[in-house]
Amino acid sequence: MEDFFSKILKLSCRHKQDDYSNEDFKIRRCSNCRLQRSFQMGMKVEFIRSDEENIRYKQLIQQNREKQELFRQQQQQQRKTLISTIFLHGNDWNHLSNIVSAYETHCLETFVQQRMTMYPIERSSIDQFYGKHLVDLPMSFMISLREFLHSLPLYHTLKRIDQIYLNHVNLRPLIFMNMFEIRQTCYFESWQNEFDHSTWRFICGEKLYEKFLWIEDLSDKLLITDPIIIRLWIIILFFSTSLSCLYEKSCPTREYSKEKTSLFSIQNTYVELLWKYLLHRYRYENAVRIYSNLTNLYLKMQHIGFAIGVQVRHRSELIDIHRKMNQLVFEGNH
Repeated sequence: MEDFFSKILKLSCRHKQDDYSNEDFKIRRCSNCRLQRSFQMGMKVEFIRSDEENIRYKQLIQQNREKQELFRQQQQQQRKTLISTIFLHGNDWNHLSNIVSAYETHCLETFVQQRMTMYPIERSSIDQFYGKHLVDLPMSFMISLREFLHSLPLYHTLKRIDQIYLNHVNLRPLIFMNMFEIRQTCYFESWQNEFDHSTWRFICGEKLYEKFLWIEDLSDKLLITDPIIIRLWIIILFFSTSLSCLYEKSCPTREYSKEKTSLFSIQNTYVELLWKYLLHRYRYENAVRIYSNLTNLYLKMQHIGFAIGVQVRHRSELIDIHRKMNQLVFEGNH
């Protein structure tokens, strides 16, 4: 073997007569030059495969390709089977229609009513409303969210103690997601948007406000504009274990039912409904992408929402927001 390669290494370049000045070009064109360069870079003769080894290596590559293709075909078949067995029935469509209607009737109408009392008729007189707006802006999103979630029939099938638990731990963490859905649905004058953002800037502080704007921009990029998906996602998160990073001691109760079977049963109902809808409307690959974006975005929203919650709890000028939010949670328990 060594004698064989020694003879090859003594051969001159096959393209020497072409007089190429570029050495790299000669190496690409000439197998003798490539072999010489390989030995110069440290290649060992004992590492070179024999013809028999080359044949076995090619056979192994072909076997792996065949296995990968078989696996791909099996996955496609599983997806087709899954999609064919999970589809929307007539009752599912009624349920989706009721959710859209409930959001428009209870959330959007409540928000619009709150909004009408939030701004003065004349823009020039808005400065005197700033203090009131500081409290009313976050409260408007929370009140409208509460009205929507409390309008759901399955909410009223829960034990009283579990209703209190959900209001206590899961209303405030969903304000961001509700803001995004309302912002997509409602129209605001540019000066109202400016005033809202100046209010959030004051609540957040400058550094946190940059993250607030970042999550708004990320929402526009990741979340799909669909009147069903975000509303279903809000419901799924509400009927879950605690979304709160802090447990508020000033709320009226910390007790809740140890048995969560009914709570998880409701959540599973909405999860299945959302997945059926995604498969029906967007097909498997896009359904996975949309669901992943929902999860990813909410985790980022939760992180920023927690930081805003710390601000509201500890800054004296924001304590009124904190107190009224707790009061709203308490009112939701009656």
